[in-house]
Amino acid sequence: MNSSLLINFIVIIVFIVIFYYIYQKQQKSYNKEIKNIKLQNIKSLETANAIHIKHLNESIEQLEASTEERLEVQKQKFQENLNEKDNYINSLYEISMTQSEILTYQLLTEIKQQFITENLIYEPEMIIMNNIFIPYVENQQTLIKQIDHLILHPVGLFIIETKKLKNTIVHGLTKEELGEQEILFDAIFPDVNAQVEQTFMIEPQENTSYANREIKIIKEVSPVLEVNKTTEILTRYLNVKTTFNQAIKPIVYYSNSETETNKLINYSELKEVPLFTNPSEMTHYFRDQITNREHVLEIEEMYEIKSSIEEFSNKKELNIT
Repeated sequence: MNSSLLINFIVIIVFIVIFYYIYQKQQKSYNKEIKNIKLQNIKSLETANAIHIKHLNESIEQLEASTEERLEVQKQKFQENLNEKDNYINSLYEISMTQSEILTYQLLTEIKQQFITENLIYEPEMIIMNNIFIPYVENQQTLIKQIDHLILHPVGLFIIETKKLKNTIVHGLTKEELGEQEILFDAIFPDVNAQVEQTFMIEPQENTSYANREIKIIKEVSPVLEVNKTTEILTRYLNVKTTFNQAIKPIVYYSNSETETNKLINYSELKEVPLFTNPSEMTHYFRDQITNREHVLEIEEMYEIKSSIEEFSNKKELNIT
């Protein structure tokens, strides 16, 4: 009986050992399979992550390229709009000429064409610039001087101050020249030096009878003083910007031809600034200058001066005088 129990006990122990061995073996196999699955999942995740990062970087690069392209297109459009507006503003400056200035420009163009036809000049030898602007400093303030017309030729530079001849213009009159009628001068120009030349316009008043004819006397700034100041400003500007160091010739031109009602009476003794009232005087003057004066400028220097004037583009931000 005891032997039978012992055998049974041994058999049970053997079965338990076999079962445990099988279980451990299966458990190890299962753990190994789980580990392999986890490693495969990790590798898959790493691969997927790498692909995702790659696609993300490609998307970012495409987005950046697209953004840069759009920005460049927008920048170009903005610059084009800006240039268009600047050109429009500059064109306004160029065409903002008075009727008198337009008539003077037409005359200068005709004079140039006539001189070319006569073989007196070649086309590049005469540059006509109109309604130009030069910066200058006065009383610690930056201003702009407007120049009606500037002529560039190998014999030199010419500034033309254009005026409209309307009614009767009395120019260069002094108190001394009136003599006994100096009381009239005192009434028009009180507290003015007797030797200082004055310019004024005599304007007849309408709707008055001949017996009670009335006139209006309007004091004007001397065009000679104006063009002399403009000449000084341009001279200083060119001395800084270029190598030009010659004297600039100032001219005053009244573009409307003289008539019975529109005329200029010139009392001025200051003859260094010529005053012209008709096209033939202007034509004769320039013909004489071109024919008789020595050349002081090369063509390249003329265009250097032209460029130095044209490079100034901030006209609209300053005060024009």
